[in-house]
Amino acid sequence: MTCPLSKRAGRSRTLGAVLAWCCISSASFAHAAGLGNLTYTATELDKPIANFGGEGASKWPTGPTGSNTAILLRDTFIVMGSKDSGAPPGSFHFYDLKDPRAPRLLNTLDGTPETAQLRELHAMPVAIIDGRDFLVFPTTSGLQFFDFTDPMKPTASGSIALSGLKGGDYDNTVWMLSWAWLYVYAGGTGNGVFVVDATDPAHPTQVTKIASGELGNFRVGPTYAAGNYLVVANMDQTTTHFSVLDVGDPKSPFLLATGSTPASLYSSLVVGDRIYGAGTNGDYVAMQWTPTAVTPASTMKSGADRGGYCTFQSSFLICGQSSEGFKKWDMHDEAAPQLVGHGTDPAGVGGDFDFATIMATWSTSATTTARARRSSLTPPHPIRSHPKCSKCSRATVTPISR
Repeated sequence: MTCPLSKRAGRSRTLGAVLAWCCISSASFAHAAGLGNLTYTATELDKPIANFGGEGASKWPTGPTGSNTAILLRDTFIVMGSKDSGAPPGSFHFYDLKDPRAPRLLNTLDGTPETAQLRELHAMPVAIIDGRDFLVFPTTSGLQFFDFTDPMKPTASGSIALSGLKGGDYDNTVWMLSWAWLYVYAGGTGNGVFVVDATDPAHPTQVTKIASGELGNFRVGPTYAAGNYLVVANMDQTTTHFSVLDVGDPKSPFLLATGSTPASLYSSLVVGDRIYGAGTNGDYVAMQWTPTAVTPASTMKSGADRGGYCTFQSSFLICGQSSEGFKKWDMHDEAAPQLVGHGTDPAGVGGDFDFATIMATWSTSATTTARARRSSLTPPHPIRSHPKCSKCSRATVTPISR
């Protein structure tokens, strides 16, 4: 869902930005038909219904065999093939998911000068600028923008090199991106956070860099823009730290609040005023953040392997957990979260299911997994607005016609 924003005085552009957290890769060109809204049997729930791309018999014909983040853009399912540990290159694979039980590869784009520099990504931000769809990706030296207005024929737009990046994995690299209004925020590990003006994706410019010492003195991975705020965290370290920054003036951001948990979270997800994370030894954590504090909300535990990346829908948290597949938590009662589902893919090669991404009634990791028996017609609904609107009594969801 995209929500175009109104024009600001002195600006000729309109921009609506959404951040998608997803996971999963040539054939003849065809048009995708969107996400099939099917009905599933009881025996299909929490079980793989399709396995495609990546390793195994169905591996992609070209490009890296790994993958993590994906998105459904204007009826086309797009996944970027990538290597683990931050090494290039990357490649784009385009699927028709009209029948989630039988995903159909439509096209692959790789081997270009721009895809040759792409590295593993942990989020796939999208923005609509002047009626065109743009995506931004991390490279070994900075950022690369692509025009995805025709989802199966993306064209390279602008790029920008950022200082201190050397193509690392957990250091000297861009680990996560978030796009809000005119600006892309790039979690730059030990370099802090880069703020990039993407008003014109063909000519992005760096606005400023928030050094790690100015935001809590930790290595930045997860990075989430929420209105005038920016929530960041470290990753894969003994204690997990969080910071909330005021980015109302992106040229002069400043620290508002910090918090921490003793759990070693591998990654974190910001939804509304909550932060969810999965970490080592089967640890899960929920935190509450405000402009003045970051405090614990609940802790959970399941299994022993390291958690990966989470998504959230209708008060359910679904996270990848490496060799243990995915875990589904009912978060309706934060005082007593309940593990209500889990599953893995016996046919998966390597068994490293870091990502579990909800898409309507099913989720993706290295596989497509049924999540609900009946087809879903429930529209998305707002959880929280940032900044809060004291005069707004309710939020409105407006269907977007095509």
